[in-house]
Amino acid sequence: MTFPKALIQQSVEHAKKKNRKRRRDKTGRMKTEIDSPESNAARKETPTTKTEIDSLESNAARKETVPTKMEIDDLESNAARKLQQEYQSALGDPIADFERLLHSAAPFIISSWTNKNPQLDGSLHQTQLPKISIQDVWKWYEAPGNYGLEVKARDSPNPNGFPAKSTPFSAYFVPYLSAVQFFGYPQLSYVCGKNKEDTNPELIFEFFESEPPLERKPLHLKIRDLINISTSNVQVFGDPSKLESMNLNDLHPSSWFAVAWYPIYRIPRGKFQAAFLTYHSFNQYKVYSIPIESLSKTFQMIFFPVIGLQSYRTENECWFDLRTPVESSSEETTSSTTSEILSERSRAQKERCRTLIRNSMVLSTRSVTKDKVSRVNYHQDYEFFINKRR
Repeated sequence: MTFPKALIQQSVEHAKKKNRKRRRDKTGRMKTEIDSPESNAARKETPTTKTEIDSLESNAARKETVPTKMEIDDLESNAARKLQQEYQSALGDPIADFERLLHSAAPFIISSWTNKNPQLDGSLHQTQLPKISIQDVWKWYEAPGNYGLEVKARDSPNPNGFPAKSTPFSAYFVPYLSAVQFFGYPQLSYVCGKNKEDTNPELIFEFFESEPPLERKPLHLKIRDLINISTSNVQVFGDPSKLESMNLNDLHPSSWFAVAWYPIYRIPRGKFQAAFLTYHSFNQYKVYSIPIESLSKTFQMIFFPVIGLQSYRTENECWFDLRTPVESSSEETTSSTTSEILSERSRAQKERCRTLIRNSMVLSTRSVTKDKVSRVNYHQDYEFFINKRR
């Protein structure tokens, strides 16, 4: 969330005024206590020399340098904004606009931890991360579920993808839970002394959506409904309360979830029908960190990139049209150089899409053991998307 500059400035001025008032109040209380002791014992301990009084006032002034709650909130908000800006800048120059969607559709969590060792910098290994609830991941989907996920893109008037003027627009998608599988670590692994990541995962919860898209609720509302339904529901395997009670550290690396993104509107108006199915791993997450020395804290953004993708109704839209790099758009760049760049980017795009599609197939059609019986996943959304592409 980006705060207006005027609001930030107003908050800072308000914090300064409160500090000045508190400083006057505390100084007044201190002098009253010095001038009017209540007992002989208090009089003996009460400072009477100018040096002692100056020392107390100096100590009080130093205490006032401790950041107020509003100043701390402001520091934390700035850290959160810097993390998001760093994440957005990591996109660089996308090959095509579908990469903008993948970047925007990656959920993230912003958390903080107390840096007990001042020698540590902002970089963290994943094993050093604090416990993170699965529920924090679902909370990210509330905003796009209510208002739509904004993805900035550009129309491509030239169907061949060569340089041409294009019109920028903002597309908005709503997320729907498509599938989720939680795997845990068998208790036997601890007895045998094996590395728990090397053990066969145990399926502890599963859900595959089967409702038509128009009858679905946005992801965050669907999660709430699933938590409250009976375990006898045919769409669910295992205990639905796992959706809010588990931590990331409790999940086996095989755990994953999929989100269906359906279009709602674009600004300005234009052709907009594309739908996407993104896949995310609960284990393959990345971390951006920023230390705040004055608070002895480190803020971190933990985000879950898209590792698999399916799409349909993208024909005659810009999502997979190649983009010419900015540096090749200058007048000094020859047409042959631009053609070579586009050819190289085309090969990179094909490999990128091939990997995303393969990963989606592996997750949606994998074999899992449920109730001691091996079964192949049936992911209805996956079947729907690939049939639409044929």
